Amino acid sequence: MEAPKPETVLNEVSPLFPVVYTALDLGTYKTREFFEQQEHLDFRDINRYLAPNLVRFYALQHLRLNEIALFTLENVSNNGIHLSHERYNIRVLKSNHERLPVPGHSISRQQYYHQQGILDLLDSQGNRLADRWNLLLLWNVISGYHLGSLSLACPQAGGQTRESVLAHWHCAIPEGLIFGSFDNDAPESSEVHDLPLELNIDESEIEDSK
Repeated sequence: MEAPKPETVLNEVSPLFPVVYTALDLGTYKTREFFEQQEHLDFRDINRYLAPNLVRFYALQHLRLNEIALFTLENVSNNGIHLSHERYNIRVLKSNHERLPVPGHSISRQQYYHQQGILDLLDSQGNRLADRWNLLLLWNVISGYHLGSLSLACPQAGGQTRESVLAHWHCAIPEGLIFGSFDNDAPESSEVHDLPLELNIDESEIEDSK
């Protein structure tokens, strides 16, 4: 089954971008604050393993307090952020160098990348019963652990290695869709940039991206 075009998906999920960005921006701010307030100087440096979990924790607090008709929050372990919006499932993950993270040993993550349970919903004649897709909304951080850019991907496959990760497409989310209004026509006038899929990442990305 052919994946939906990125321009179409950006248009359909664009109302979520300002909401998710605000939550992640708050999460990174509260995470910086958490480390800055540590009594011992040795613990004030950002811990790269703890920090992403703190971001998710604070971002989830914001999303739960501001949950609106635009999305439904699914319960995921380890402060995972999983949204449902119309015909899309959206997992919010930390990227590494703007690349898709590796699913690693997580069976559920591997199934999500393979679109398993979504594309296999067929009737006895082979017609699809549902038109749902799994997406990844990826965030990264820049100097000082400030929130950087957001990107959106439609995963195709992924296992325990970098080479196993494939995507139907992976594109930057235009800033106009994040900081602009909820104009459904905005994606058609915004330039969509495909991002490279080569995974030049270290092994700790699997933990960082959860």
